[in-house]
Amino acid sequence: MIKNNSFGNTLKYLRNNRVLSQRELAKLLNVAPSTLAMYELDKREPDYETLKKIADFFEVSTDYLLGRSVIPNPLEKTAEETPNYDLEDLPEEAKKTLEDFIDYIHNKYRQDKKE
Repeated sequence: MIKNNSFGNTLKYLRNNRVLSQRELAKLLNVAPSTLAMYELDKREPDYETLKKIADFFEVSTDYLLGRSVIPNPLEKTAEETPNYDLEDLPEEAKKTLEDFIDYIHNKYRQDKKE
């Protein structure tokens, strides 16, 4: 658990979870160990490219790194969160209704983009 969600604390938390030293992570990110130490102390901030590199390395969003979200990777869904609909068991009328609804949504949002 992160004590407070500053960039430095989040970075340190992620690094420790991967059991990496500052020196090891700095090498992987191609920054000086002293730079990484300053990040973790919140005395320095990474540039955009380094921020993206850190997010990619830890597979988290930049919003999570910056303390704007408590969800590490909001785009990642677990199998339990992804609905698994067995459409084959539906009657033909239900399948047709779903197809009509999908067409409706496609047309509605295509029209909104044109206006």
